[in-house]
Amino acid sequence: MNKFLLTFFAFGILGFSHAQDQLFYKSTTFENGDYSLILDDAVSTYGSTKFKLKIANKTADFLVLKPAECVFKINGKNSSSIDNDLVIQPNSSDSRVLTMPGSGFDKVLNYTFVMSGLYKISTGGAAIKANDFKLPPAETMVMRAGDVFFCTMDTLIKLSEKTSVTFDCLYSGDKIGMIDLSKITVKLPNGNEYPNQKLNANNPATKGKTDFVMLSKGQTQKITFEWGRMPGGKATDMSKIELVILAHDAFTETTKQRTGALPLELKYDEVKNKQ
Repeated sequence: MNKFLLTFFAFGILGFSHAQDQLFYKSTTFENGDYSLILDDAVSTYGSTKFKLKIANKTADFLVLKPAECVFKINGKNSSSIDNDLVIQPNSSDSRVLTMPGSGFDKVLNYTFVMSGLYKISTGGAAIKANDFKLPPAETMVMRAGDVFFCTMDTLIKLSEKTSVTFDCLYSGDKIGMIDLSKITVKLPNGNEYPNQKLNANNPATKGKTDFVMLSKGQTQKITFEWGRMPGGKATDMSKIELVILAHDAFTETTKQRTGALPLELKYDEVKNKQ
């Protein structure tokens, strides 16, 4: 019994020591015309290695990082993490902590991370014509663009001082579907058009974010369009007149373009490891 307890205690101490051992690496940076990145806070323990990858998108397009397509080259073996995809909005930045589970990583002084899963998705795809949509709806509850976008009305608020309509928008194509919210307008009986006011650009809480909605095949997302009180008094009272939503060129299709594989070296940081 005493021998069993001694063995159990010894294994416990060994496991604890593995849990406490940490190996730190230097930060790594890279920059080109489309993006800049920093690979920071890289650390290995016995059971895993991880780092924070921050990407700054310098383009008017989307960048999408797929960690499952990136490669950790450690001790002659190639592996990939299972972290979620990271979508970087146009002209903005975002980050993701990437983690690779394993064993004995606290003895790995240097290794290579190959960022081979980064894609560029253009916001300038081919426009698809959509039907005009009346408020309140007349014949259909669906605003449709070609055979790939189907926006079904969910809720409608139509008051004198405010009109707000929410759609469930489905993209069923084989490419990437884009909806540019800034191109949606509402037309009054007098022919005047007014832009959608439910935009990120008008909301301090979402400053810097795009007004594009990006959808992959089979994906559905709720989208809200909104307009405030119209000038003109009773003649433009939104609770009493018919309104028509015009999509213009808001619905487009585009494709993703894979960027080249980028090897990034993680090197032992002597200064951090002595602290």
